[in-house]
Amino acid sequence: MGQSIYRESNRKQNKKQRMSWQSYTDSIIQTNSVVRAVIIGLNPVGVWAESASANVKVPTPSQSAAEVQALVNVFTNSSGAAGSGFMIGGTKFMYLRSDDQMAAGKKGNDGFVAYKTGQCVVVGFYQDPIQPAACSAATSKVSEYLKSVGY
Repeated sequence: MGQSIYRESNRKQNKKQRMSWQSYTDSIIQTNSVVRAVIIGLNPVGVWAESASANVKVPTPSQSAAEVQALVNVFTNSSGAAGSGFMIGGTKFMYLRSDDQMAAGKKGNDGFVAYKTGQCVVVGFYQDPIQPAACSAATSKVSEYLKSVGY
């Protein structure tokens, strides 16, 4: 019985945390330069918020958890992604570039950009006809704001 109370409390806490970050993903989408947005916490690694159309779901002990972890890892070691690309939401993206603050990938005319802050990664996805630079600018703006307030 104690374990089920803990699990229910954990679910409520996780839902509350995702709800509080939802306005950031919504604001990225409202720029019309991003079709999907996700905010991933770094410690512990997990999805804090996602736009309604995002394919990256809250990680479970499955492939989606591995995908989220692999995206977070690229900021410190890009060798795996550079060789094989990224799997995000079941879609494989070609690795374009990354450093300790930014990562980018694409599939055809679609792609994503990800910006790391101190505590999270803000990811924006674009699809044709949206230009990568527009997606990058919208995603970066939220990332920079979160950095400025300590996240």
